[in-house]
Parts: sequence; structure tokens; C-alpha cells
Amino acid sequence: MKNYLPKFLFVFVILAVYSLSAFGQGTGVTGSISGAVTDPNGSVVAGATVKVKNNTTLVENTATTSDKATVTVPALATGLYTFALTHSGFKQA
Repeated sequence: MKNYLPKFLFVFVILAVYSLSAFGQGTGVTGSISGAVTDPNGSVVAGATVKVKNNTTLVENTATTSDKATVTVPALATGLYTFALTHSGFKQA
């Protein structure tokens, strides 16, 4: 099976960047990351695990894609994040 995880990650990161609230410097400012995980053919990838880690605080949140491959990770502090996607049958990049 081909390694499609880098493409999933790229699509998810692009969606996440556009979903985050990018303004505000005070404490208590939060945003959420929402998106969908699909394979290169556009098929949904339900049950994928999405890990989102704040690069500064190292706080990690985990969510799982729905049966429609959508996922939302709410209440994230403003900042830069690292994403990791895993699903059985796919190789980790």
C-alpha cells in the first residue's frame, strides 16, 4: 500500500491554518481546528486518529474522525501546532 499519510497531513494542516483564529494576544484566546481526512482519491478516512500538539506548551489533544471523516479539535490556545495522523493500513511518514 502506498504511503498516503503525508498527503493527508498536508491537507489537514492547510485546513487547520485557515480554521484557527489568528488574532488576539491575550490569555483565554482560543480557536479550533476542523477538517476532513480523505485519501488521494477523495475517499473518506473514518476512524483516523488526529493528534494536535502545541509547539510551545507541548500540550497534546487527540480526536478521531467521524464516519464522514470530519474532525474538530476545540479550545486550542493560539499558537503553532504539529499534527500527526494515524490509521490502520497506512504507514506513518
